[in-house]
Amino acid sequence: ASMTFQSMSSLVTGVAAPHLPYAYDRSWKGLPVLATGRLPPLAHAIARVGWRTVAVVEDVPNHPGFFDRSGFRDGYAERVTAKGSEEAADRAARVIREHDGKAPLWLWYHNFDPHLPYREWPKYRARGDGPKARYLSETLHADAMVGRVLDALDASKLGARTIVVFTADHGEEFGDHGGRGHGETMYEEVLRIPLYVRAPGWAPRAEDRLFSTTWLVPALMQLVGITPPPGRGAPEAVDLLRGRPARAPVALAQSNPYWVKGGADPRFAVLDGPHKLIFDSARMALELYDVDRDPRERRNLIDANPEIAARLRGELARARLASVEEKPGDGA
Repeated sequence: ASMTFQSMSSLVTGVAAPHLPYAYDRSWKGLPVLATGRLPPLAHAIARVGWRTVAVVEDVPNHPGFFDRSGFRDGYAERVTAKGSEEAADRAARVIREHDGKAPLWLWYHNFDPHLPYREWPKYRARGDGPKARYLSETLHADAMVGRVLDALDASKLGARTIVVFTADHGEEFGDHGGRGHGETMYEEVLRIPLYVRAPGWAPRAEDRLFSTTWLVPALMQLVGITPPPGRGAPEAVDLLRGRPARAPVALAQSNPYWVKGGADPRFAVLDGPHKLIFDSARMALELYDVDRDPRERRNLIDANPEIAARLRGELARARLASVEEKPGDGA
């Protein structure tokens, strides 16, 4: 998804954003809350087989408890909410250093930056000025914080036998298609994110193919011998992570309906190999792109490739029919 709440909820559950069940909690000013009673986070299944589950998150400025709303409160047995990225890195490093090894450790460390409102870190100045330069400065600082956690891991007894994954919940746009920030559009600048995996015995390689973060946690569970609940992730995900021959299934994405200008109707994207169909439900408009040949998404192929467009429209229709959302006031 192109917004933190939907993207994080998909990550912790292994279910795509259009399929997530929401409730509406009055304490959150009418904003959606992941209905964890109907869709338990995957950390439940991980803890049930004897793993220690820990989440260290940097709290969202002006939105205390944000990650609780995304499923962390009802998912991870141990939760640490840090004030600032440096404290988050230090607390994650401490969890690693002090882990007693009595149970295998599943650690989720979340650094909020880079994110609006962008700030410049004096130690990590980027070239130029303006929002993009500050964003890059935050990126460099975040990289240093991740490095701090990895240094602690590599200095511990866990380092040589730990799977490490680095990814993001969304990208950022700086006028690429007329937008700023994230949450509204479905273009590559907000949906295309990094995914790095370091695992014992895996040779270094680089790949450029479709992989949804919705599939990530269920695939990691399988890699360490834990069976995910039915319907979570994708059967092909482990082979995709390991670089084995496999065709990625169709992936789904959704914008934040509360941020789309002109109404509360979200935008959706269906991705199948190089093809991406974008549906703007407010304007009832469709766009189709081949992101391999047109990575900047400048040429709309909706009229040139009617068969591909029709197939992806069918996938989107099935996804939207399968989605469940409680009405405001339910689950409050």
